[in-house]
Amino acid sequence: MSDRAEAYGVLGELWRRAGEDLAALNRAQLTGGDPVLPSDFKIATVAAASIAAAGLAAAELWRLRSGRRQHVAVDARAAAAAFRSERYLRVAWRERRGFDSLVQSVSGIAHEGGVAAGTDGPRHLPAQALDHATGYLAAFGAMVALARRAREGGSYLVRVSLAQTGRWLDRLGRVAGHGVPDPRVEDVEAFLQTTATPFGVLRHVSPAAILSETPASWARPSVPLGTHAPEWWT
Repeated sequence: MSDRAEAYGVLGELWRRAGEDLAALNRAQLTGGDPVLPSDFKIATVAAASIAAAGLAAAELWRLRSGRRQHVAVDARAAAAAFRSERYLRVAWRERRGFDSLVQSVSGIAHEGGVAAGTDGPRHLPAQALDHATGYLAAFGAMVALARRAREGGSYLVRVSLAQTGRWLDRLGRVAGHGVPDPRVEDVEAFLQTTATPFGVLRHVSPAAILSETPASWARPSVPLGTHAPEWWT
């Protein structure tokens, strides 16, 4: 199975489990595949599939509202860059890691990384893959729930967890990616953009899912804590 076909297979499994129309998968274009990052885990496959699933769900909501269909394109390199977006930020805290690393540590992912690297101790994934994937899966689930409510009525609860995302990544198997060069900023320049913010000009990763009719964007830039009053935005 090619890397591209595997990403499609993972996307298809997510879409089937959500109970959505399988014909929508024909409107997804996935390019590239693992290995992209220096890891034997299939990070780019998980990244491309979860981002594409969220993109297809957004496209389905747009279809229900407008009656029009659109295509979703995801490049595995862009998806992998999005899953380590903090690495490419020009800010002081870009090297800090979060709860993702704790799950990697207790689940054995970091131990396996250390063994593969020949180091005396754990080595975490070269991306916060569990954080990012769980976020995209949560968005995917929420949008599927909204679409189902529009079609059938009712209300739905979506549950996700970092630990289950880690198990999902683990079950996908391995790829010979340990010796792959770690992408530098100049290697992912095509997937970056700059935005004017109160912090100054912020360099960050562009949305990895390219929707043909409703391109992804941010309505507001990043702002310091306390900029906005704690009230509902209407």
